[in-house]
Amino acid sequence: MPLPSWIRRFFSTKHRSISKTRTYYRPRVEALEHRINPGGSGGGTGTHAPVTIDEIVQTLEDTPYTFQRGDFHFSDPNDNPPDNFAAVKVVSLPANGALKLNNADVAVDQDISVEDIDANLFKFLPADNENGNAYATWNFAVKDNSSVADTSATHSMTVDVTAVNDAPSFEASDPPAVDIGSDPVSISAWATINPGGGSDESGQTATYIVSNISNPDLFLVAPSIDANGTLSYTVSDELSGTSTFDLKVQDNGGTANGGCDTSPVLTFTIQGNPLNSRSVTSGNSAGNGTLRQAIQFGNDPNRGSTPFLITFSGVEFVDVRTSGFTLSKNFTIVGPEGGVNVFQGGLFGGYCLFTINPSSTTIIGNVSMTGIANATIMGNGGAIANGAI
Repeated sequence: MPLPSWIRRFFSTKHRSISKTRTYYRPRVEALEHRINPGGSGGGTGTHAPVTIDEIVQTLEDTPYTFQRGDFHFSDPNDNPPDNFAAVKVVSLPANGALKLNNADVAVDQDISVEDIDANLFKFLPADNENGNAYATWNFAVKDNSSVADTSATHSMTVDVTAVNDAPSFEASDPPAVDIGSDPVSISAWATINPGGGSDESGQTATYIVSNISNPDLFLVAPSIDANGTLSYTVSDELSGTSTFDLKVQDNGGTANGGCDTSPVLTFTIQGNPLNSRSVTSGNSAGNGTLRQAIQFGNDPNRGSTPFLITFSGVEFVDVRTSGFTLSKNFTIVGPEGGVNVFQGGLFGGYCLFTINPSSTTIIGNVSMTGIANATIMGNGGAIANGAI
């Protein structure tokens, strides 16, 4: 603060004409100014403490916040000229998260220099997967470069942490193999979602997304998974084999602020085993439910060596038309108690009803041939056991 003009006149202008006197008094004017206003031109000898204000800063979940000098609102309005910003004093630590200086924990009463702040070394780290408004608060003061009254009153620094959705994951395994032609499959809780993130994500809902189904003809109803993780599908009545499908889960947390709502893709396999039995429900020569179809079905080499069982339901007569049946593996063909008649519709003469390939044994019971002149069963190296034709 400059001296009042009357004091300056007393020391200088009163003796304006006497150069020696003016030269004598001028240093004393400067000395008196210094006593009244020490530390001019930011020299660091001001007599008034700097000031600051409470502040709120924001960061994202799982993202450190790097403090800048502007976050601390240093000012020194009561010194003229003002002193310089020197450091931030940590008065108290936050209950959540952590203050770090160059990756080391910060302690109470530690001074953080402006040079370290400018070098981006002073940071706040929220705990993993935690968030919330006013998530953390710590107290601080600012310090100037004077040697007297260099520390401000204490103020608060509040950190808001904005939630960011974490990618979900899920657990599941290949379902058990199922015989083709089986009833629809439904496996409860086959897949289990892990929403990821903190407790705020625990109530998220799941949408399972199936893609890239190989061998889709294996299914009458393709695989799907509901929100509760129930796997459902229906395998074919005819085709056996394996099918793979890709699966990922999407939660309802969204992608705001760089969040992720979709899991990595996993691949699963469904095995459709061939049946080892078939019921003949039609007396036609060919088509669904016929003896011909049942034998073709039983000949599938994927069924292994277990004898394939053919029974009859509601059928008394079977028409073979112009071609008989070739048995390439072990069969058990059993008609109903009243028997079933196998006949050659509209064709007479020599006819081979069953051709049994080598190394095959076929058990035939309650089956008779009607209307087939000179019909034969050709062993061809195989055998008929317990036959009653």
